[in-house]
Amino acid sequence: DKQHLARPGRVGGNLVNEYSLDVDFKIPALGSWYTFLQTDTTNTSDGELFINTSGKIGVGLTGYSDSAVVAGEWYRLVLSCNIGDSVGIYLDGKRVRIGGAQTVDGRLALQPRQGANKVILFGDNDGDDGVIDVANVMFYNRVLTNQEITDLGGYAHIPPSTEVTGAKKAVYF
Repeated sequence: DKQHLARPGRVGGNLVNEYSLDVDFKIPALGSWYTFLQTDTTNTSDGELFINTSGKIGVGLTGYSDSAVVAGEWYRLVLSCNIGDSVGIYLDGKRVRIGGAQTVDGRLALQPRQGANKVILFGDNDGDDGVIDVANVMFYNRVLTNQEITDLGGYAHIPPSTEVTGAKKAVYF
C-alpha cells in the first residue's frame, strides 16, 4: 500500500513522518562509521542513522544504543519512526534505543511521493563511511508495533559450538 507514502505523515507536516525501515546487515569490522539512512536527498548534510566506531547504533539527535554489534555477524535492524511522538531502534526484535519526539518534517522525515520521492540508503555526505553487507531492505508505510517488530525476529548470536565426530573432525555449528 503506497498510499501513505503518497501523502504527508499523519502527524502533520509536509513530509512523511511515520514509517518503519527494516534492514538485514553485517559490518566487516569495527573502527569505521557505517550509515544506514540519509533523508537529505541532496546529500549535503549528515546521515540519520549510523553504527559508530565502537559498534553502537543511533545518531547524535536521539543518542546511541548501549549495546554494540559484532563485526561479521548478521543483524536485523528496525527503525520505527513516529516522529511527532518517538523514534525507536530495534536490533533482532529487541529495542536498543528509544528517542523522544522529534521535530515534525525534521531530520528523520522522508520526502513524500509528490515531493522528491527519494531517500539515500547507506550513503552519507562526507564519503568516509564503511561498506555494509546487506541482505534485505524494506520500508513500511506505517509505524510497526512492538509486537510486529518482535515477530520479525532476527538472528541468533551465540558463541559457535564445536563437536568432534568419530573421525576426529571438528564440526562447527
